[in-house]
This record gives sequence, C-alpha cells and structure tokens, in this order.
Amino acid sequence: MSKIKLNQVDLRTIKIVKDGLALYLRYSYFWNNQERLPQSIVFNENYVNAFFLSATIRDSFIEESSGLSILRSWSIIPAGSIKLNFTLDLSNPEQSSYFFPSLYRGSFAGKEGRMFLGERLSYPASLFLYHQAGSMLISGQQPENIEQKASIGTERVIIENDSLLRIKIRLPPEEKPVTILGPKNTHTTKETTAAIDSPGSFDMQYRINLTFAPLAEIHYRGALSILKNSKKYLHRQVKPNTLAHSIEECLSTHLHINGGIHGLRILEKSTTISSYAGAGMALLALKALPQQALPQQRECVLRLGDFVLKGQHPGGLFFENYDISRNRWLGLHSSKKLLSLEYASGTALFLILLSRELKQRGLCWQKYFFAGRRMVDSFLEKPKQLQNLGSVIDLSSLEGVERGLAGLELCQPLLLLYKMSGKERYKKALNTIKESFFSEYRRPDLLPSSRAGRDPDVKGALFLANAVLALVEAGLKIKNLDDYISLLLPWVYLNRSFNGGNFNSIGGVIDSSRRNRLLFRGYELAYLLLKLNKLLSTKSNNNLAELLAGQLIGFTSQKPLGTAYFLHTLWDSQGKIKKDREPFGPIDSRRLAREGYYLLKLKKEFSDQLSQ
Repeated sequence: MSKIKLNQVDLRTIKIVKDGLALYLRYSYFWNNQERLPQSIVFNENYVNAFFLSATIRDSFIEESSGLSILRSWSIIPAGSIKLNFTLDLSNPEQSSYFFPSLYRGSFAGKEGRMFLGERLSYPASLFLYHQAGSMLISGQQPENIEQKASIGTERVIIENDSLLRIKIRLPPEEKPVTILGPKNTHTTKETTAAIDSPGSFDMQYRINLTFAPLAEIHYRGALSILKNSKKYLHRQVKPNTLAHSIEECLSTHLHINGGIHGLRILEKSTTISSYAGAGMALLALKALPQQALPQQRECVLRLGDFVLKGQHPGGLFFENYDISRNRWLGLHSSKKLLSLEYASGTALFLILLSRELKQRGLCWQKYFFAGRRMVDSFLEKPKQLQNLGSVIDLSSLEGVERGLAGLELCQPLLLLYKMSGKERYKKALNTIKESFFSEYRRPDLLPSSRAGRDPDVKGALFLANAVLALVEAGLKIKNLDDYISLLLPWVYLNRSFNGGNFNSIGGVIDSSRRNRLLFRGYELAYLLLKLNKLLSTKSNNNLAELLAGQLIGFTSQKPLGTAYFLHTLWDSQGKIKKDREPFGPIDSRRLAREGYYLLKLKKEFSDQLSQ
C-alpha cells in the first residue's frame, strides 16, 4: 500500500491522499452560530496551524500502521457559544457508499444530510467509507467524559462545480434530521442546538483516526484500530458456577407447573411458555448442575422435555409458544398456522443433544431423539423446501412463506444427525442449503438481515456464521470464510455509553439498525469469532478474534445470564427521550438457554478464553 501524502491546497485546506482516495481537510469553527474561517494556515509536514482573528487551531498528523491520526487543539479567546468540527470532503464520490456502523447505510446518491450521535454507533463517532479507490474508517476518540461526546454526519456539497461528499464530526453532538432519532421514521422530538457556552479563553483537544484498507479487510482493520485506541478494556469474569447458579435461579422464577403443564415462561411474569427455552434448559440442567443436585432435578428435566414434545405438530415442527391464559399452543405472532423455523430447529437440536446426554446416563432417551429427528426429516422429504428454505413455515402446506436467513438454523441439527448416524442424506441436505445460500459472493459491506425486506440485524450475521461452521464441519467447502467474520464485526459495540451509571458498555452486541440497543449475546458471538478464526489459522489477523472475544465475554458476564438487553442511549423503544427508564431488560429464558449452550461450547473448546 502507498504512503499517505499531505499537501496544502489553499489558505484553508489540506489534501490527504491514500491509495487513490483523496480527502480535503477544511478548517473552521462556529462562534455564536456564525462560521469562522481561518485567515491563513501554515503547513509543515506533520502539523498545521490555522490562524483566525481571535482563535487558533493546531493539528498534529501522526502516521500509523493502520492509517493516520489527527490530534487537534482549539484555542478560542472570546466568550460565546462555540461549536467545533472536523470537516473532510471526499472527491469523486459518485461510486462511493458509506455506513454508520450498525445503524445506517447510504450512498452519495442520497440527497438528505444525516448526522448521528457517536454513542449510537458501534465505534465512537464513526463512519465506514467504501469507494472504488479503496475503503476507510473515520472514527472519533473514545470519550472519557460527557464533554468529549461527538456526532458524525454526511451531506452532499458542491464547491467550484465539483460534487463532494462531506463528512463532519461535531462537538458537542447533534443528530439530524430529528425524525430518525427513534427506531421508526415517524418518531420525532425537538431538534437539538447543542453548543459549548464558553466564558472565554477556551481550550480543547480531540483526536480522529483514519484507517485505510481494501474492502475485504476494512472491518478487520477498523475494529483493530478502535481496540488499539480504547482505554476501557473489559476482562473476562466468568465464575465457575455462573451457569449452574443461573439455571437454579431461572427454575425458581420462570418455571410454571400446573397439571400437565411443565414449562418455562419467557419472562418471569409472562403468560407464555417457550418450547425452545424448555428444551434448552433441560439440556443445560443435565450438563451443568452439580452431580449431587441431579437426583432431585432429574424429574424436572424429564418433565420439561416431555412438555416440549406435546407441542410437536403432526407435520414434525414444534410450536414455539404455549399460552397459559388460553391453554393452547401458538406459533409466530400468536398464529395457529405460522411457525418459526429458527425456534423449531433450535428445539430439535436441544432435544437430540438431550437424548444423547440421557443415553450416556442410562436414562430413557428415545422419545426425545425421535421427536428431534422427525422434525429434521420432515424437510428431507421435500427437497424443494431446502432449496427455498423459509424463515416462517405455513403449517397448512409445510412450505416457507417468508424468505430469510432464520431457516439456516436447520443446519445445526442436520449436522448433529449426520455426525451421529453417518447417513449421507443429511450431508446432501446440507449441501443443498449450501448451494442455495452460499454459492454467490457475499459483499462484506452489505450487512445481512434475518428477515427479507427488513433492516440489517445481528441475527442475520449469527445465522450465517453458525450455518457456515456447520457446513464446514460436515466437510463442505465454503469460499471466503473471512467474509463471515467481517459480517459479525460491526455488531460488536466498542464504544462508551454514559447511560447505566458505571456499567461498561464495551463488548455489547448491537441488536439491529432499527432497534438500537445492546444484547447480552456475547458468549455466542465470541464462540463464533473464535471458531471461524481457528479455521483461518493460516491467516494473520493480529489476534482480533481473541481481543474481541474478551470484550464480548466481559460484557455479558457483567449481568445475570439471560439478561435481555441494555439501552445504551437515552432513547426508549418509542424513539422518545426518557432518562428515567430502567436501562436493563429482564431475564429471558430463551436468551439464557442459548447463551448457556454457547458458554458450554466455549468451556469445551476455548476454555483458555474464559480464564484470562
């Protein structure tokens, strides 16, 4: 890669060139809502002094292995209302697109300017820029206090008949347009006019980082750059009895027993029982509870499994929910006809694993195995179902009615049955899924969505990564494995939120572009990163997977296993400012079952990552 070239263009601009990417760094600030431009600038290789009538801006340029760091110092003498900014203009932006990590993707064709609060993004005040000449990440510094919070935005500008994409980092932060504060475009609030009220002789420093890389590597190098500049590392804090304690606590709060009903409520006081959680909890209890506790828990485990079997449809799939108040099984969104293949596949996986554990202990196991296998085999009878695997299944026809990635969860029980039986039909089914979903190149800058037509979400990336691991373990070849790590990286929150008191938000898992909250899914994501990285052991990625795994495990371990989410910004689910809302979600039995399962996998395959 070529070196970074800096040169002065005019009295107010420095040009930055790297691998064909050309950026214009323009100097200004706002005082009492008026833009102040420099009288002149002095450029001397590694620094710039910009002189104003009553202020000075000094930039120090530090070239690093990943790109360029710019440390800016402002010195503003008169009292007044101050707004500070970094302004970078991209030349030849027609073939470019950009991505506010985890939140919003746009292109130069978009006419409307946008600006987001830095804390809402995966990385501090950050923007990925994808251009035909190369890719880059622009990011602000990790804020150590509220005064260092910033926002970042884009807009189209025309200067001397040249169309440019303007990227601006602003302090204090603003967000516009106001209609995109919440998860829906209809959510509105008053537009902010944030400014620093200076009594005079104002001084401040702030750093931005420019990370350059080819498209296939920019998510890797971007995450490494952010970690390098972070001062808020988390340490792994998984206690040996975490899982056993969480299981016992959940059974005491979420277990519902009434006559023939024996299942786990999704939430402590909800009226809905989850088959997925029940099957998962039965498996976890058998594997993780102390041996002396097993005799009294054995009946509970078997009854949880038995109740899940009652929710199996004659076609083979499992109903996800049982409504206690109406005494009936329900599918997706309380429907009687639509079932989620995501949860049905997970339930089958847990039942087959449960049967294996019971068999090893000399206990009755057959009915759980046959129920799980029956669900999987129902798809082998109709090959077209595998070719057009849907996220949602219509029970009347057993056909997929919604395209999406959730159906890829079927890969895991398919792999398990292939490994247990050695039957080629399961491998052929996996190969059919591979040809349908993984035959084309997947661009790392186009993040997936778990449901067709929806905004990108972490579920889509998790479904793909889990499926890829299953296909590779079955002996099938997948091209560009590193792309599936790249799709996971932008969902890891390497930023600081000032919500939640002293709670450390680094290592949270961002839910989706629409639901901007952090999920406690760190064990699953850490396992997937470590497993994929192991498959790519011949490639050097500077221990990124291990570094991120530590942050993910540390974040999730801060709260009881199964905690649903953390609201890391000040916006509630309706997109309105509500500072007094409890930032932490309840214990979700489904989240506990899934995260507990991946915690066991981490202990088995990557135990060293839990003790560092």
